[in-house]
Amino acid sequence: MASSAQPTQDAKRMEDSHAHLVDPAEKLRRVEIDVLIPKMMKKRAMEQCGDAVKAFTECCRGRTISIMWKCREVNEGLDNCLRANLTDDDFLVAKAEYIVLREANQAKLAAGGGAKSVPTTEKVGGI
Repeated sequence: MASSAQPTQDAKRMEDSHAHLVDPAEKLRRVEIDVLIPKMMKKRAMEQCGDAVKAFTECCRGRTISIMWKCREVNEGLDNCLRANLTDDDFLVAKAEYIVLREANQAKLAAGGGAKSVPTTEKVGGI
């Protein structure tokens, strides 16, 4: 039985890319748009939500299955904090930071600083 229901908001969010926020002149690869820059965003969001992360970690300590109901409110607080810090505006900030880091890395490579020409996660702020 095929379902004709519309995808849920979460499913839609999972399918979305940030490609609509990228100017073709920036020449960003798909992996940079969908993996590296979001990884930078997530790192920054986790730092900004440190108290919520700490509270969730403490709630989960020593629990297994009961995490689902004992830590629900704490998890919702963490989720809300992360959602507030993973917006399109945050993507644009992270993208600008990534482009600066990438250009610095490319300049270093052009000056003979190494053999690799593709930025890796280690070269992008150690994420």
